[in-house]
Amino acid sequence: MTVSAKPSGRPFEPGIRRATQLIRSASLLLCLGLSLVATACGATIDGDQWVDVTVTNTLSEPVTLNTHSASYLSPGQKTVLHVSSDNDPQAVRVYGPNGRILGCLTFSFHTTLPETRSISVSDVTACDEKIRSFPG
Repeated sequence: MTVSAKPSGRPFEPGIRRATQLIRSASLLLCLGLSLVATACGATIDGDQWVDVTVTNTLSEPVTLNTHSASYLSPGQKTVLHVSSDNDPQAVRVYGPNGRILGCLTFSFHTTLPETRSISVSDVTACDEKIRSFPG
């Protein structure tokens, strides 16, 4: 009687097959997850979604724009706001030198983007509480 020392390999094949399937599934999920993250991150830098709007203080007094980091503008001074064209409409509050609200500048891009992307502080209107506040 001859005894073979060579294992048949059969008990290990299903385990190897299962490990290969798990690695493929994990790779697929990783790729899908990275695609979703890249899509979400791309939305914040996509040139089609964000519009640069120049805001000029045309008043004779300094104003403060209620943005992420408050923008103080002396008379005649300009600043550029990065406004999302996907979140229509949105408004930024404008405060006078004594802290009183002068009104809001409202941004709305329902149709095509305007050629002139600028607005004057003198264009403030009454603030509508239903409109999303800029920048978020």
